[in-house]
Amino acid sequence: MEALPTWIVKYAQTAYNPPPDGNCGYHCLAHALAHDNPEGPYKSPNGWFQVRQDLVRELDNQPHTWRRLLGEKDLQVVRERIMVPTPDSPVDTNKWLSRLDAGPLAAEVYNRPVIFLSHDGGSMTFVPTSKAPGPKPKGPIFLCFADGCHWFLLNVKRGTAPFPSPLVSRAFSKSPAGPWLQQIEGSTKLYSEMT
Repeated sequence: MEALPTWIVKYAQTAYNPPPDGNCGYHCLAHALAHDNPEGPYKSPNGWFQVRQDLVRELDNQPHTWRRLLGEKDLQVVRERIMVPTPDSPVDTNKWLSRLDAGPLAAEVYNRPVIFLSHDGGSMTFVPTSKAPGPKPKGPIFLCFADGCHWFLLNVKRGTAPFPSPLVSRAFSKSPAGPWLQQIEGSTKLYSEMT
């Protein structure tokens, strides 16, 4: 737990430490999703591969949205970074999960906040950009980066856990996804009080 920022330690309950195979961040996302849907595709040993496919599908299905957010060149770079042809494909460092690439995509695809934790002050929050919270919003997914080369999933205690506010424009609050700011207000306020 030494890789955790001090403000989250008392909220930490358990952690999932995936295999260090270059897909660890995607394993973490799959593990979190399998917890919510044990019968779904994320529970399988290749659940991480399904996550990669989901994120690439989002880029392919919403190219105008992601081109506007990432730019044409970066859209292709992000797609290539996430895409692996098969579950047996070798994965080198340029295919590791990047919080700036996968964060906004995962938040959008799975319609829930995704929080990236780092003890060096680089913690970030992503929320969906085009979808409002559903009637029973899913809790945030907390991913922590350790030792400069490994992601693990942090399970936090039930209730309100602190995390930083997402970086969004003023217009965001008037968008369809604007209610997310109200949904996470308790957590972001708690974070502000603690830091």
